[in-house]
Amino acid sequence: MKIILTESQYSKLLNEVADFNSLYKSLYPKIYRQVCLRYSNGDREKADDFCQLGFIKLHQKFSMYDGSGPIEAWARRIIANTILDELRKEKRSPYKNPVDFERTNLEVIDDTPEESLYSSKEIKDAVGTLSSAYKKVFEMFFFEDMSHQEIADELGISEGTSKSNLFKAKAKIKQYLINLNKKRED
Repeated sequence: MKIILTESQYSKLLNEVADFNSLYKSLYPKIYRQVCLRYSNGDREKADDFCQLGFIKLHQKFSMYDGSGPIEAWARRIIANTILDELRKEKRSPYKNPVDFERTNLEVIDDTPEESLYSSKEIKDAVGTLSSAYKKVFEMFFFEDMSHQEIADELGISEGTSKSNLFKAKAKIKQYLINLNKKRED
């Protein structure tokens, strides 16, 4: 199969490649430090992967830049969105200190401060602060060991809503426990 280009199409293509190469060379160090390293929490290998994916996406969308606004801001937004998409795919949080919940029975935690940071009552209080939708998904996932698909079927919601509600529930519980620690320190 032959692709025939007119002379103007060929020169436009060459100009786009040249423009992208100069953009890449000027933005890469700054984007790497300010965007990719930040989202990778300092992990240089992951930051390299993020930059590579981001600049590939930027190259694919380069012809869509309409000239409104600074090209650096436009490039930064595309690369940041690409990284966020990757983090969602990996089911990782973009926050620096993600909460690591394990599927354990939280009621088994002992009330003695030497063995546990939080008492059973404090954990129950934290769960009690959740809205009914968040609480139901949280309990079904951790206490009843149900998958997101099973929760979605049971509650008549989408699997994505189940995942979102669980993520938000964990964030609210984490914030409650952080505030509890602050009160203890005061």
